Amino acid sequence: MEIENEPNRTAYLNQLEEAVANPEKFWSDDPSVQISAPIGTIVAMYLPPLTLYSLPIGWLFCWGQVCIYDGPFKDKNVPDLRDNRFLMGARENIGGYGGSNSILPDGHHSHGGTTSEASKIYDGCDSGSDRYPTQGFHTHTFTTNNNGEHNHGGDNRPSFFGVIYIIKVA
Repeated sequence: MEIENEPNRTAYLNQLEEAVANPEKFWSDDPSVQISAPIGTIVAMYLPPLTLYSLPIGWLFCWGQVCIYDGPFKDKNVPDLRDNRFLMGARENIGGYGGSNSILPDGHHSHGGTTSEASKIYDGCDSGSDRYPTQGFHTHTFTTNNNGEHNHGGDNRPSFFGVIYIIKVA
């Protein structure tokens, strides 16, 4: 949901920044808000614009801020999952960032390549049971015309719905 009214958008962003800077002010002991999960769990959360935030106790927004609460995240930055970031399973780059939100135009360029090896080509003449190849096994190379700047990208993300990520730190 986009906020069309600029004063409301500013109020919404200010409230989010306040919740990041002082999360304990937004922690709720209401049982309906609590989430039982191990420390380090990241959850997607939808907060309609201009609503009063109620975060589960011990959870922070994933905005890259330093965690000041006791536990394994103390004095470390929590992940920054704002601005079109999403979670992806990792094997070697756990806790790392990658990718891009846009694909830049490729500029002036051409494409080239080589075909796979082709079989013999025959001329169609037949002298009894013998056929006469006109060409042996071969390949072809090619280059396309450089017809000006173009790209192969754009926004290649699937349709999405915006959420806010939170992480359990205590």
